[in-house]
Amino acid sequence: MSGWALTLSGPPPVLLSGAPVRSFSARHHFTNAALTDAGGTIPANTLALRIDRTIAGGVHEDIDLVNHHQRAVTVLVSVRVWTDFADLFDVKLHTLVP
Repeated sequence: MSGWALTLSGPPPVLLSGAPVRSFSARHHFTNAALTDAGGTIPANTLALRIDRTIAGGVHEDIDLVNHHQRAVTVLVSVRVWTDFADLFDVKLHTLVP
C-alpha cells in the first residue's frame, strides 16, 4: 500500500490525536469540518471518528463513526487506497521504470 485517504462527504476529517497502541497497531481520533446533508448543516466537531489500524499478516482497520448531533445525519465515508506494484526485475536491479 503506497497511499491511503479517508473523506467525510468530501473533505478529510480533522485529526485530533493519534498514537501507537503496540508496535504493530495505532489509534487515531478525528472530528469533522462543517458539512451539509439533505437536512441542513452538520456543524464542525459533531462527529467523532476513530480509526484503529493493525498491521499483522495484512492491514486491518476498524472505522467507528459516532454522531453527536441533535438529529440523524447522512455522511458519505470514502476510503481510497492505492498501491504501487513494482516489477520483480526492477526490484532486483534497484531501478524504477516509469
